[in-house]
Amino acid sequence: MRTRSRWWTTGNRTTRLSSRPGLPFPSSVPDYSEDFIRNAKEIFARAEALAGDDATRRRVLKARLPVEYYEFLRDSAFEVRNGTYGPVDAGSLMMRGKDLFSRMRTFGIESIHEGQTLDRDEKRLSETKSLPAIALENAAWRVDVVPDLNARVVRMIDKATGRDAGGLLATAHSNYYARAWDVRWTPDFEINATRLALIGRCDNGVRLQGTLELTPSGLHTVTVAENSGSSPVAVALQVRAEWAPGDIDGAAMMFMRASGERVERKFIVEGEPPTGKETWTGRERPAGQWQLLRVPGEALFTRFVDAQVERSYLNWTAKSRPGVTFGIWSPVRMLSPGQSVRLEADYGIRQGEPRL
Repeated sequence: MRTRSRWWTTGNRTTRLSSRPGLPFPSSVPDYSEDFIRNAKEIFARAEALAGDDATRRRVLKARLPVEYYEFLRDSAFEVRNGTYGPVDAGSLMMRGKDLFSRMRTFGIESIHEGQTLDRDEKRLSETKSLPAIALENAAWRVDVVPDLNARVVRMIDKATGRDAGGLLATAHSNYYARAWDVRWTPDFEINATRLALIGRCDNGVRLQGTLELTPSGLHTVTVAENSGSSPVAVALQVRAEWAPGDIDGAAMMFMRASGERVERKFIVEGEPPTGKETWTGRERPAGQWQLLRVPGEALFTRFVDAQVERSYLNWTAKSRPGVTFGIWSPVRMLSPGQSVRLEADYGIRQGEPRL
């Protein structure tokens, strides 16, 4: 009997995944079928029963760890339920995670992520908790926002199809290459069924205002950074949409460059890598609109005020669960006390033939 005991060989499939900032574990895991998981568990159960000695049994138990870790990651997925955003059963997940990480250590496993020790995973597990979620809803859309998760839009449900279009996140930086500032977001008094206003405070004196408002075609967003301190501060705002592309093999992007050039290109091209990223500036960048052609006759769009945007970027992957991120940046502004910078955009779905 041969067993596969190299944890990192199998583990890379699940650990080299993007995670949404603030979530305790990767929010996207390989979409293995229930049959695959059930068959894998049955095979390992038979292997354990057939093990003729303790040494062989330990090899089987070690080789089974990736399957257990996959199940743990899958059950760690955050969902919106009854006004909260979190795992379905956080208490059970905590106990399972502690047991799993403890058994990993008995096999000498001290790291399951490149450059990170197991201590970090255990710390993230201990911090796992459900967060309050605020729902906005109209006849066409339901949007869920989690203020304690960087005021992130965690899902946008198109009621016509029942599909989740994706999520949104607005962040503030000192320049295009700096990490996002830590922001303490709180809902403002202007909350109703279709509109949410939030106030964000930063340690450097910058005050953020975020407004999310549903329209018949999607979600209108306004992000404003104002220097409420006493010294000048350099500020750049970023807003990014994390779109769900559906069948990415058939999906494409479409936009008009500032130069007037029309661009329409599929994400999956034979012979090319299944991931990619681009940054557009100057006359190369999209002029006021970018579209993701998800299925025939349906386009997810980002529309923005062209004069407010200095650069835009695209990241996409066909690995594991496909995803497409399109982001826009304001210019970097040196704000004197009392000055502000603004970034406004609309996100939604357009039915019918795509148009620019």
